[in-house]
Amino acid sequence: MNNNTVKNIQDITIGDETKDGNVTGLHVFPLEESNIYNYHGVIVSGDHKIYENGLWKHVKNSDKAKKYFGNIPDNNGLLYNFDTTNHRICIDGKPNLIFADYIEIDDDDNIIDNMELELLNNKF
Repeated sequence: MNNNTVKNIQDITIGDETKDGNVTGLHVFPLEESNIYNYHGVIVSGDHKIYENGLWKHVKNSDKAKKYFGNIPDNNGLLYNFDTTNHRICIDGKPNLIFADYIEIDDDDNIIDNMELELLNNKF
């Protein structure tokens, strides 16, 4: 956190100040055990994006990620994520790990939204 304290992801609340921006949203999903990885000691979804060697990629596509089959303490069978004002998540004690938050990027010009609409309209 921005004040050099540490919080488990399930204890983060809207308004918390992380080192990479204020928390603006919280997301909780049922845990898909087949898509969980250990990435440098961080237990994370394989679909989460990580910045590695100058490129963004899914955790599941990293040679450094290992499938995780163990118990995740205190998660109640849920997967947690959040949004920040800067769309980045850095893990305390792991300064070289940079994850994208759930929203990932700002889309003020609606480019992504327009692409999604185009795909939806062409699919049906």
